[in-house]
Amino acid sequence: MATNSEEKHRTIVEKQKEVRVRSNAVKEYALQRASGKCEYCNEQAPFTKDDGTPYLEVHHIKRLSDGGPDKPEWVAGVCPNCHREAHYGANRDQLNSKLLQMIFIKEKELMESLT
Repeated sequence: MATNSEEKHRTIVEKQKEVRVRSNAVKEYALQRASGKCEYCNEQAPFTKDDGTPYLEVHHIKRLSDGGPDKPEWVAGVCPNCHREAHYGANRDQLNSKLLQMIFIKEKELMESLT
């Protein structure tokens, strides 16, 4: 059984944490740009949320904690599987590099369509 015999004597530790505030506008932009499809695997969002919108997660291609920018060209709307792989997969560096290229192309096409 996975119990701790010292469960009654747990130590309480106070921690300080640095949190980076993400732009809600950038998040919403990335989700709109994705249009309900993962911007990496191009599959439909895995399910619909209570409010009727497709469930995708916003991934910072270069993490904010690593100095990444909170800008539309550095974020992607991705499915939960691709998001986990982008953080924990053995090929995460290649995945993020490819995703960055894909977003760059998508942003360029969007800008060209506006002119």
